[in-house]
Amino acid sequence: MKKFLFFLFLAVAVIAGSTSVYAAVFTLGFENYVPGTNTYYQGSVPADIDEEEYAYTYPMAFQTPAGKITLGSDWADWGIYYDPYYPYWAWNGGFTISNISEENTSAPRTVTGTTGNIESNGNYVYSGNQYAAVAGTTNYPNDGYGVTVSGANSSDSYAILFGSSYRGVAGGTITFEMPVDIQALSYTNALGALNIVTFGDSFSAKASDGNWQAVIVQGIDAEGKLTGNQVLMLADYLKGNSIVTDWQTADFADVATKVYDAAYYGVDESNADYQALKQNVESGQTDDYLGNPILADFGDFEGVKSLLFYFDGSDEGAWGFNFPVYAALDNLVFFADVPDPNAVPEPAAWALLALGLLGICSVVKRKN
Repeated sequence: MKKFLFFLFLAVAVIAGSTSVYAAVFTLGFENYVPGTNTYYQGSVPADIDEEEYAYTYPMAFQTPAGKITLGSDWADWGIYYDPYYPYWAWNGGFTISNISEENTSAPRTVTGTTGNIESNGNYVYSGNQYAAVAGTTNYPNDGYGVTVSGANSSDSYAILFGSSYRGVAGGTITFEMPVDIQALSYTNALGALNIVTFGDSFSAKASDGNWQAVIVQGIDAEGKLTGNQVLMLADYLKGNSIVTDWQTADFADVATKVYDAAYYGVDESNADYQALKQNVESGQTDDYLGNPILADFGDFEGVKSLLFYFDGSDEGAWGFNFPVYAALDNLVFFADVPDPNAVPEPAAWALLALGLLGICSVVKRKN
């Protein structure tokens, strides 16, 4: 009897293992997730927590044919419980899903600062415009520039990343239930961040010669090892006068090795540490001697279990980056191996199953 049970078990295992898989392409576009229109979503307050003592929500998860995808943060999640007597100390970070489709003009874009200069108006920035994605501008950067707000390819919804202002701290994470191959990701500036970068404020310098800011995306495999590194430049007034004012698509399927100019590191080209870092990256060694994400493109994004998002830039003070650490993301495209629902088990597997069943029937007949 044990022998026949063994054959039966083997047959079932072979049938289960013979179900084929195929690589399918998926796009996470964040559509149909936000209740309502022209608003944003940060999850629901847990039933056992007083909403007045709760800062937003926990990480959000999306269920896809390729498994669950979780959006969160190593820095802080929309879910920090805080002392109600000191609400301003609540720490926010992570992702917001937004379908804001227009600029909130309830407050003017600029105000006159204490020094008499025109600067960004905080009431404008934080009246929902920090959750609005810049899809296009007209007559930018002149005062009164026009702006379009939407997701990539005029879609309704998108994600807003509010990251960490500390160098080397992942302000956002996207975790996959199964390993995937990242193909592409669309990105742009958040409207409130664009306003601050354009006009500056008491904390942040406006875009000018020498300033730059970027998001560094890292791919991490199932063993926790770095697979690839890609820089998404949001504003660059160091090597050119450019700022992202519409949706851009970064290619993660074919990352070309590139170490950014020494000036981005604040050193001369002949700097020994910079030269060593450049040689290491170009030879395939991706460790940064400072332990920080590298301002370079290298590696690949295959077999990725998580994506980490770090901010980097030139405007940095004793308490971290001074520029707004916001970015809009959309249309995350990836390949994943999923079971083929139309797969037919191998004939040999069915034969083993039949053998096992016949054996069991024979034993039962003899016992009777």
